[in-house]
Amino acid sequence: MIRWSLILGGTFNFVMGLIFFSNRLLEGFFHFALRAEAALFSRTGNLVMPQDPAHLLLIHGFGAAAMILGVTLVWSARDPGRFLPFILIDGVGRFFFGTMMLVYVFRYQLVRMIAVFGVVELAFALLYVSISYILLSSNNPKSPRGQKS
Repeated sequence: MIRWSLILGGTFNFVMGLIFFSNRLLEGFFHFALRAEAALFSRTGNLVMPQDPAHLLLIHGFGAAAMILGVTLVWSARDPGRFLPFILIDGVGRFFFGTMMLVYVFRYQLVRMIAVFGVVELAFALLYVSISYILLSSNNPKSPRGQKS
């Protein structure tokens, strides 16, 4: 179960990173989000493709970072115990990012589809922090779940 959740989260990161790495895919994602906004929430939104090169650079940099994180999560599924610090940091980072997404949706009236992705991030955050706790307690000889290495 732990391995599959890491593979699922890593694949999600990689795919989202790939979308944010390409202008064409990003435009398609914006169109998808606006259609989903209308279908799920019965309201229209406004997502404009950024034209400022500085904004595009930041977005593409985020995409590259998300792809790297995704591949690292998939790689960590081979030996989750060894990658415990990375999994925990990824979970905490996802918590902050997911929370920030939800705050921005309500504070700046962004399309609610962003909230859906924020909830996905928070779900992965909870899962990865829980996995980290399980891995940590299973490696601790003093815990009831612990075992001596």
